[in-house]
Amino acid sequence: MKAIPWILLALVLVPLVFLGVGSHLRDSGEARPVALTEDPIESLRGLPFEAFLDASFRRALLLDPETVTFLGLSESFGMRDDELTDISQAGIEERFAFDRAILELLRTYDRDSLGEPEVTWYDAYAWFLEDRIEGYAYERHAYPLHGFFGYSIPSGMNILFSWVQPLTDRTDIEDYLSRLEQIPARMSAVLDTFAFQESIGLHTPRYMLEGCLGQIDLALGLGEEKPATRSEVPVESIPAFKRFDRDLAAIDGLTETEREAAREDALAGFRDGFLAGYWTLREAILNRMPNAPEEGGAATFADGQAYYAYRLHHETSVDVSPAELHQLGRELVDDLLARIRAGFDELGYDTDLSIGELWEQAEAADTLYDPSDPEQADALVAKFRELLDETKTVVGPHFGRLPANALEIRLGGPGTYTNSYNRPSWDGARPGVFNVASMAPTPESQMLCILHHEGIPGHHLQLSLAQELNVPLFMRILETDGFVEGWALYCEQLGYELGLYEGRPLANLYRLDLELLRAARLVVDTGIHALGWTRDQASSYLESLRGFPPGALLGSIERYVVLPGQACSYMVGKLTLESLRSKAEAELGDVFSLQAFHDVILGSGGIPLDVVARQVDLYIEAHRMP
Repeated sequence: MKAIPWILLALVLVPLVFLGVGSHLRDSGEARPVALTEDPIESLRGLPFEAFLDASFRRALLLDPETVTFLGLSESFGMRDDELTDISQAGIEERFAFDRAILELLRTYDRDSLGEPEVTWYDAYAWFLEDRIEGYAYERHAYPLHGFFGYSIPSGMNILFSWVQPLTDRTDIEDYLSRLEQIPARMSAVLDTFAFQESIGLHTPRYMLEGCLGQIDLALGLGEEKPATRSEVPVESIPAFKRFDRDLAAIDGLTETEREAAREDALAGFRDGFLAGYWTLREAILNRMPNAPEEGGAATFADGQAYYAYRLHHETSVDVSPAELHQLGRELVDDLLARIRAGFDELGYDTDLSIGELWEQAEAADTLYDPSDPEQADALVAKFRELLDETKTVVGPHFGRLPANALEIRLGGPGTYTNSYNRPSWDGARPGVFNVASMAPTPESQMLCILHHEGIPGHHLQLSLAQELNVPLFMRILETDGFVEGWALYCEQLGYELGLYEGRPLANLYRLDLELLRAARLVVDTGIHALGWTRDQASSYLESLRGFPPGALLGSIERYVVLPGQACSYMVGKLTLESLRSKAEAELGDVFSLQAFHDVILGSGGIPLDVVARQVDLYIEAHRMP
C-alpha cells in the first residue's frame, strides 16, 4: 500500500483538489512559477491544448498548499510553505467552482480533432475532473477522525510537522512557525465538519474515536499516564517539536542568538498552536465518545448507497456493482483456498488439519523477524535489500525503462504497523522509500511478495517512473487506486511468473494467502457498505479464512469502514490488467512482447483503467500482423 498523508485524501476519501505525490516537470525538468491573476479562468481561456492542461492543473494545485509542500514543488512554483490548506466550507466551494470552470474549458477543445497522444490526455483529464466534481456531493461524508494511521487529520498533521515540512534555512523556520499558528483554525474546521455530519445523522463510531484519540496522544507524546489539563503537557515531549529542535541545530548560518530565539518562538508556537489545537480536538472526542454508535460505513448513511456507488467507481475507475463484486469475491476466495490447501498437500502437510492449524505449522517452520529487537530490525531491512537486488536482476529485462530514482528501504517510524511506500519528492529532497512495518513481526516467507508490491516491480517502479514521463503534469501526479494498487497486485503474480519463487514453496503459499486477502476484501467491503455487515461480521468472515481466533482481526476492519471501495481497487485492477494482457497476447501471438506491454501500461501514469484499455487497443492495432 502506498502511504498517503491526510491531505492527499482526494485520491482516497473525497476529492479536495488535484492531489498526488511528486513529479519532474516536462521538457526542461524545471518548474515555471505559477502566476496568480485576478481571474485565473480567463488567463487559461484559448491556450493551446497542452499548455491548458499544465497551466490549469498548476493553478488548481495552488489551492492546496500542503500538497504542494508534500510534492516538493513550492520553490519551483514560487510559493512559501507557510499556509495550511483551507478545508472549511468556503475552501471546498472555491475548489468546486474552479473544477467546474476547468471542465467547461476542457470541453471547448474539440476531442475529435486531436491526435494521439492528446486524445488520451483529454480522456484522462476529463475523467479526473468529472470524478472530482461528482464527489463534491459527498465532500463531508468521509470520517475525518479515526485510527487508520496517516489517513486521519490528526495523524496527517503530525506527519506534516514531523517529516514533510521543510526545515533547512531561515525561511523554512518562518514558514514552520506560520503553519503552527494555523493549527487551531484547522482543528476548528474539523469540528465544523463533525457538527455538519451530526446534523445529517452521520456519526463517527466509538472505535474510530478511540483510535483517533490514540493518534492524538502519540502526536502529543503522551505516555500511559494521561494529563488532566493542557498545561500539564510538556511541549518538549511533543515528537514534532523534537524534530524541530533537532533540525534547527543543523541549520547553517544561524547565530546562537538567532537559534535560541527560533527555539523560543517554536516553544510558543507548539504551545499555542499545535498543543492547543490537538487538545481542543482531544476534548471534543472525549465528549462525544460516550454517545458514539458502535457501527459505521456507507450502509448507515441516509444516502449511503449512492455514496458507495460513487466511491466504488472513484476507487476502481471501472463500472461495477456491489453485488457483482461481492459474488466475484466469494468465487475468488473459494478458488484461492483450494489452491492453498493443494499447496500444503504438495509440501507434505496433513491436509486433514484445519486451515489455522496448517498455517500454525508453516509459521513455526518460518523465520520471523521482530523489529522491536534492534538486531532483528537490521537483519529484516538487510534481507529486504538482498531480495531487492535479486528481483531487479530478474525483472529488469521485462521493462523497457526503469526509474532513475533509487529505492530506499528503511524501518518505519513509531506506529508503523503496515508496510508502505512513499514516492520521491519533486525536488529530490526525499527519495522513494519502502517503509518496513516497525510494530509487527515479519515472516521471511512474506518478504518477497511484500517487496514486489511496495517496491520493484510494484509501487516504486510505477510511481517513481511516472514522475519521469514526458506527458502533461497531471498525468505524472494524479492516480487512481484501480491502476496503482491493481498494478502492485499484478506485480506479485508477475514475480511468480518470472521464477522468483522457485525453491521457495512456502513463500508462494504466502503469496496466495495475501491474494486471498485481496479477494476477501471484495466480500468484506461490499458487505459493510452495501449489505450492512457489522464490524464483528466482517472480522469473523476474515478470521474464518485463516483460522484466526474470534476478534483477532477486529481492528483491521476500521480501514475498510474508513475507506469505502478502496479495498476493492486491488483485485479489480489486477484482474483488469491481466485481462488486457491476455487480450494482447491472444491477438498478437508471437508478436506480443511482455516488455512492450509493460511500457504501454506504465506510459501514462496512474490513469483510469478504461483509458488504459484504450492505450492497449492502440498498441494491438499498431503491432498486429497484416
